[in-house]
Amino acid sequence: MSATWLILILAAPGELRLAVSDALPVIGGPCTLTAYINDEEDASVVFEVRLADEVHPIGLPQNATDQVTRTWTPQHTGEHVLSVRVGDARASQTVTVVKRTLHFHYWHLDPSLKYVTEGLLNDATKIAYWCDRGVMGQKWRGGKWAYQSLELTTPAALAENWIEPLERGWAGVLIDEMIAGGEIDEVLGDALIEARKRSPKIYLAVYTVAGGGEKKMRGLREAADRVLPEAYEEDDSRGYSRIVNRVDAVAAKVGMERTLVTLAFKKWITTPRELRRQLHFVRYRYPHMPGVAFFGSPPFSTDVFNTLLRQFYIDPVIRVEKLGSGDVAFKNIGGADAPATEVTLHPQVISLPPLAVDQTYTLSAAGKPWTPLSEYRDGCFILGPPLQWSSEEKKP
Repeated sequence: MSATWLILILAAPGELRLAVSDALPVIGGPCTLTAYINDEEDASVVFEVRLADEVHPIGLPQNATDQVTRTWTPQHTGEHVLSVRVGDARASQTVTVVKRTLHFHYWHLDPSLKYVTEGLLNDATKIAYWCDRGVMGQKWRGGKWAYQSLELTTPAALAENWIEPLERGWAGVLIDEMIAGGEIDEVLGDALIEARKRSPKIYLAVYTVAGGGEKKMRGLREAADRVLPEAYEEDDSRGYSRIVNRVDAVAAKVGMERTLVTLAFKKWITTPRELRRQLHFVRYRYPHMPGVAFFGSPPFSTDVFNTLLRQFYIDPVIRVEKLGSGDVAFKNIGGADAPATEVTLHPQVISLPPLAVDQTYTLSAAGKPWTPLSEYRDGCFILGPPLQWSSEEKKP
């Protein structure tokens, strides 16, 4: 599978651009900053980082050339503004630093999305913009559709079609889609492996309806970088069974680290409340899933959407689980360390110590009738077991 990707797009005359290698850098991990410069005037290049009200240089100034790189290793979580200065010109990128690797995939890349690492991009003129943000833009390519409508019925023909966008500037493709098994999916599975052989560095993201099919699952397991089970639900009147069945079937074969459940807007999620409910369900049931994917665009404010993603993934998130022993486990599954806080185990209020990312605190509660409750507190969500829809008033 592809480990790295690179698109080189030089700056236009008189233009200064700053590119980052990671849209969501991780504390302690290297993030490459690249200044693209096209100016004949002699000047020094200065890289800086701003966190809150503090500005610090990144390395020492150096003479300008067409392309200057610098490695930055973040030490704090939160929003950072990275900038480069060349003479009087300045360019910047804003990134959010987290303590765990996170991925957010979208059917449609839109500049208003704040937390994004990859997604569908069919406009070649936008490749540079998204590459500068550290986002993997993917060209659409048909799966079942290409087999049926284009009559690409062999692994070789499909693979050739899928890797063609690399010649036109894309580093990855989004294959739409595999279905629930059968003859077509088996050919598509072999085609994934053939595409990987022909282009070892290509980034392959694949929509799939479900698991099933030996060759299909082998192809996903051995060749796909990102697997996107389509789990579209309007509400949890069926217990979100489509999410459970499809994610479990795929993750068991390809691994949770490459699986992102795909939730859907349009006729499915239509309110912020239902998005909150589905994110709660996914985060609680699959705490090790490294993010989430979305089909369609939110039919409500993008600011509201960005806020919910921050609250469920970027901020501290404490998952509360009552164990079979009767004890209660509190684990920080969020993207930042959690401060000391109080949580409700009805009817008690419990004081928790600070919890680093992935740290668990266990409280002896055997024989005590304590019930974990969810608390949607900005800055640190407390996630108890999700409630069934009949347990809440059904309103936006």
